[in-house]
Amino acid sequence: MIHPSTGATLDYTRAAAIAAGAAEWFVKQGIRPGDRVALLTVHHIAFVPVLAGAAHIGASIVPVNPHLHPDELTFILADAEPAMILADEAKELAKRFRETPQFVIGDVAAECETRGAGAASETTPFPRSGETGRKSSRNGSAANGDPDDPVPAITVYTSGTTSSGKGVMLSEANLIAMAQLLAGHYAIDETDRFYGVLPLHHMNGIMMTGILPLVAGGSAVLADLFSFKNAKFYWQHVAEHEVTVPSLVPSIMAMLLRLYPNGAGVDLSRIKHAFCGTAPLPEPLWKSFEERFAMPVYQGYGLTETTTWATATPCTPGHRHDSVGVPLGAEIEIDCAAGGAHTSEEGEVLIKGPMVMIGYLNRKKATREIFRDDFIRTGDLGYFEDGELLITGRRKEIIIKNGLNINPNEVDEVVSRHPDILESKTMGDPDEIVGESITTVCVPRDYAHPPASEDVKHHVSEMMSAHYRPDKIVYLAHLPKGPTGKVAMRQLRGILSGELSEEIVKRLTAWKYRRSQPNDRGAVVRTVQKSLESGDPIRFLTYWGCGKRAELGEVDRLAIDRMLEMLASAEYIETIPAKLTILLNDMHSRVNEVPEAHYKEYYSAVAAYAKERGIASIWQSDVWEALGLDLDKTVAHAESAEFDEAWSAHPLRADLT
Repeated sequence: MIHPSTGATLDYTRAAAIAAGAAEWFVKQGIRPGDRVALLTVHHIAFVPVLAGAAHIGASIVPVNPHLHPDELTFILADAEPAMILADEAKELAKRFRETPQFVIGDVAAECETRGAGAASETTPFPRSGETGRKSSRNGSAANGDPDDPVPAITVYTSGTTSSGKGVMLSEANLIAMAQLLAGHYAIDETDRFYGVLPLHHMNGIMMTGILPLVAGGSAVLADLFSFKNAKFYWQHVAEHEVTVPSLVPSIMAMLLRLYPNGAGVDLSRIKHAFCGTAPLPEPLWKSFEERFAMPVYQGYGLTETTTWATATPCTPGHRHDSVGVPLGAEIEIDCAAGGAHTSEEGEVLIKGPMVMIGYLNRKKATREIFRDDFIRTGDLGYFEDGELLITGRRKEIIIKNGLNINPNEVDEVVSRHPDILESKTMGDPDEIVGESITTVCVPRDYAHPPASEDVKHHVSEMMSAHYRPDKIVYLAHLPKGPTGKVAMRQLRGILSGELSEEIVKRLTAWKYRRSQPNDRGAVVRTVQKSLESGDPIRFLTYWGCGKRAELGEVDRLAIDRMLEMLASAEYIETIPAKLTILLNDMHSRVNEVPEAHYKEYYSAVAAYAKERGIASIWQSDVWEALGLDLDKTVAHAESAEFDEAWSAHPLRADLT
């Protein structure tokens, strides 16, 4: 494994040593079979060896996004009840978890590598080609959600609210079977190098840039998570690392098409193909990407509950672009009137096979409800055509208007063909007369100048029956998405209703911060709402005075850390961060005749510490200078003239007064 941002690398010998050492270390720390270990990391290079070491002693790793909202993080930890917490860095958690042993994963990995260097050659926890791992996940009677029968190696939490997220328990057999099926289907071997920009707290990242390369004997590059900031270097990095298999999601593919209108601009001849998963891949996007970058893209379909993919695109020339491929070691049936496998009638997709989960942690009822005779109910609608599965939508997302079933994905596919629309998301809204009305949220190519709503509606009417025509068109600069590129429906609805901006302001003015309500709360809510709609960061400014202090003290550090805690309350959407700028009031200090040496030394120390904590700062004197203002003249005017006259003497912009 290669970790470009830190320069760290990990070969098989060292990884095996960490895994063997981790197995021994966990036991010495009191971890027993059936215990869970929470791993709070984005993509630490030791993730897979630590996972292997835990699985070797019958413990389960619970990967968690360390940047979750505190409420979501608390929910997962309370539900999983880990016996230990490993994290990228020491993390302040809710009081109820402060007694749980917590370690920094980098320190643990270093100790485990030393501890396991000798043992790795004798007993390695790593699976070999052809091995199936511990007890198979499904044996007819194991759909009970009992974590002790069989043994889960990993428990991955699905996205959702703090009441709907569930811990999916997957066995060692699930992981190895999935990796072997993928490796066999696509002829993955030791010559392959994967490039991953997805987090290791999501099953796609865990499998595609963790377990799959390991089982196939290949290598992987754990790159920084994909963002607009690093997107312009994507193909350059892929070429530099001699990647053969990039792992993508549809939103990344769309961004790369926008940023590289004339192709990658670098040699991509080593690439065999790309993988795409986690969200539906629209046919136009699929074809455009393959044509622009001259590589086949293979997509798969599955759930966290199926360990990653249950179907996969055939690796044959001229593959179709409207299906999710053929069953991958799975038995797939369509729940419809015709029933059975490979039916052309639409119905709910049911999956059975070695990749199907053990069950949900602490959710016996939910586990019983999702299984039907060893088949897992996906909630997705689809049908077979010429042996390939076509997914038509989500059973729960179907809009029922005037008694007619409307698939929102079909509407979005048509809307996305409008020349002025980048992407869209269609949903149903309750309506007393028709049952549900149709709302389509569109991301226009030019947010400042979107097409007329009637133009988009007419576009749909020309290509679909009248009942598919949206009742309402809403424009946003972006669709809120999780780290895997899926639209976050709860957040999207919260933006549309205004409830999300209200909730953010409510949290910022909560009692625990001892904040009084703002004089114009509505203006604050509108400012936050504007950021949510535009996709820009939610920006905050705070004034920082000096008093008589000449050096940074503990109280200053605590104040900055407290402000960071407040910012976290505003970060409800991962792609819309909250940003804080500190305005260093050196001009105010001058007026109060604070010695220049004192306030400059103090403010410089504040700025330096703020920078360490990811907070920007600006000197008030720089603002004055940029505006062409002079403090001495301003003070003289204020002392000798009416204030209004002094104010009008300076060319301040109206929006700054």
